[in-house]
Amino acid sequence: MWPPPVDKEKNAEWWSNYWNQNFTKGFGEPSMSLINSIPVPKHNAKAIDIASGNGRYAFVLEKMGYKTTAIELSASGAERIKNKARVLSSNMEVIQADFIERHEEINNFDITFCSGLLEEIPVNYHKAVITGLSNWTIKGGISINRYCLEIEGRGVLVMDDTILKLYESDRWEIIEFTENKNLKMSKGGFNLRHGTIVARKK
Repeated sequence: MWPPPVDKEKNAEWWSNYWNQNFTKGFGEPSMSLINSIPVPKHNAKAIDIASGNGRYAFVLEKMGYKTTAIELSASGAERIKNKARVLSSNMEVIQADFIERHEEINNFDITFCSGLLEEIPVNYHKAVITGLSNWTIKGGISINRYCLEIEGRGVLVMDDTILKLYESDRWEIIEFTENKNLKMSKGGFNLRHGTIVARKK
């Protein structure tokens, strides 16, 4: 079953099958280093977790005090988030949709959070994702984006420095940018190297 197809048309079906499996954690616990990059929310601050999967980061954002929305491509992933939200008596909004198809919409989130999307889609959609993050973030808001540059067995999925250049071309203020040069075992059991960018919308 693994790996997922880097094909936009087949992606929703693959991830729906994936999240239908009988497991609880999926890709492991959320990364503390990534959580630590999330600013303390101001009153009534809104956050969205894009390509939310099973909602592991969406629930962290909500616990921090953000009014949180999760947007997930797959039907089973979105249902997983809704089920957990019911158990937790959460008011989280859950949207099943393709973020790429909605990237031109204008929204007003203080935080746009994205982890694990860019490596799962063809490179010709990367610019649409970054443009979408800009469209969905308020002026002065923060975008937090983590992506895999390379996964062992799948090869290079995102070229070094390309995401930084896309953010810079969309006139973001770069707060933090790192890209690992060596493969490292992730909490989910994958040997990979990832990049992280934190940026403020000008």
